[in-house]
Amino acid sequence: MKRYKYSCTALTGVLLLSGCVANDQRASTIEQRIEARLEASQSKDAGMASPLAANADFEGAIKSAVKVNKAFLSARALETAAMAQVGTAKALRRPQVSATASGGSLKEGSPVDNQITGIAADLMLSQLVYDGGASNAAIDGALAQALVARASAQEAGNTAALDAIQAWADLWAVQQQLGFLAAQSAEAEVLLEQLDRMTENGMLDSATRDSARVAVSDVELEEAAVRSALSGAEARFAQYFGAAPSAGLTRPEALFTTGELSDLAKDISLAPTLRKIAAELIAAESAELQARAQFKPTLNLNLGLASPMDKDDGTDTTVGLQMRYTFNDGGRRKSQLETATARREAAAASLDSARAEAEAMAATSLAQLRAMETSAGLVDKKLAAAESQAATAASQISLGQSTLRSVIDAQISRYRAQEQQIKLVADRVVLQAGIAASMGILLKRLGVE
Repeated sequence: MKRYKYSCTALTGVLLLSGCVANDQRASTIEQRIEARLEASQSKDAGMASPLAANADFEGAIKSAVKVNKAFLSARALETAAMAQVGTAKALRRPQVSATASGGSLKEGSPVDNQITGIAADLMLSQLVYDGGASNAAIDGALAQALVARASAQEAGNTAALDAIQAWADLWAVQQQLGFLAAQSAEAEVLLEQLDRMTENGMLDSATRDSARVAVSDVELEEAAVRSALSGAEARFAQYFGAAPSAGLTRPEALFTTGELSDLAKDISLAPTLRKIAAELIAAESAELQARAQFKPTLNLNLGLASPMDKDDGTDTTVGLQMRYTFNDGGRRKSQLETATARREAAAASLDSARAEAEAMAATSLAQLRAMETSAGLVDKKLAAAESQAATAASQISLGQSTLRSVIDAQISRYRAQEQQIKLVADRVVLQAGIAASMGILLKRLGVE
């Protein structure tokens, strides 16, 4: 067959220049698409912002927040993608059918004395017979990775629910504190005015008045600090629920009892984190099996038909077994096996460590929860006593059995007890939710699958 050579330096230069221009244009187009995506994402987030009713159902609001949580939706999409990879791995065990076709002309001879015009085509069927277990290991690895993605989605959902509960409890606590502080400040101002009048009339020394004013100032400073924390709490709340309600939130509810959590904590293997690490171990074991299988031959059954371009030539048929084996690859397979073995050993150690840590955290959290329950009764008694003391001091002042300073002190003690009770309620709900989230049951209690 005769070959011809052409000088194409100029043409090559033109093509290279045009390629550079095209690449610059495509890069600019991609940048524009990125900007459009960011703007679209921002507009979607803005469209979600709608005030939540002050009397909104706590459990229902948490459930709705999880369903639209971006991290949870992203993890669910990755789970779907991982499940699709299982089908890709299984396809290796199924018959593979391929076909090619080409059309044109073929010139033969030197000089050319024969030109054949037509279409050439071939059809090939190949079935894997033996690969040392590589394909089965690939299927197991894909299934394990799908379970990793599923556990990650459960972990993301439970974390989203816990974060939403934390945001609700934080904002509720701040709102409650501000309500009590506002009432405390109003009462204190009235008493301070009385102290000022008594000091001016000589009925009270200025040191007593100044001491009372310092005590009230401490509460006022605390109110200013809580008000500054309000904007942060509202921002975190809006991240999960769209926007903060115009009025006060309802009290966050406990979704579990301590008894339920104690029973569920007995089977720590339900924890999404542990299930994810266990699935990662199985994936690592499968990768090691795949690496070992590379040292074994591959056997395929092939059946092929080839139709030449020359219609006078007959169709070629191929039937038989094809064996492929690499005798020397420069150490590539050995290095891959060593890497896979090291990763499998690391995954096994990680599982043992994570299980021990999860068991310790569950025990610690349950102990903290029981301590909170004991403290709750004590704080309730403390608050009842502080309220009684404040009421008694106020009623006795007209009889001369109490002073304005003692009334102020009693009111401040009452607020401190109220503050402890608020914090205890919020912390208890969050701790319960945290235990449930770590065990992977918070999402199930909310009814989110």
